[in-house]
Amino acid sequence: MTETEECYYNAYQLLIGATDHDKLAEQEVVYLPENHEDPDVVLSYYESVEDYEKCAEIVKSMESKEIRKRRCPNHVWRKDYLNGGWRCQVCGYKRETPERAKDVEP
Repeated sequence: MTETEECYYNAYQLLIGATDHDKLAEQEVVYLPENHEDPDVVLSYYESVEDYEKCAEIVKSMESKEIRKRRCPNHVWRKDYLNGGWRCQVCGYKRETPERAKDVEP
């Protein structure tokens, strides 16, 4: 495995959650690409080498992280006058009607 392959493989493992920075630090030498936390950087590399199984895992991981991000436990609703409905100030989740007493008017 070349250094380039190894650095993108390490970034891939971090993105899908198979390892973390502490486990990587246990290795003697760790290679990571610039902007390794940006999924688009790693995704574009694996698209260029045509490793579509890893691309699918990265996209799946990105979608699940987006879903988790939207499960905000502390929604603070504000009226969204531009697009209509209500939008959470914390995570940006959009609802047509508010559900809690924490709704605030701007």
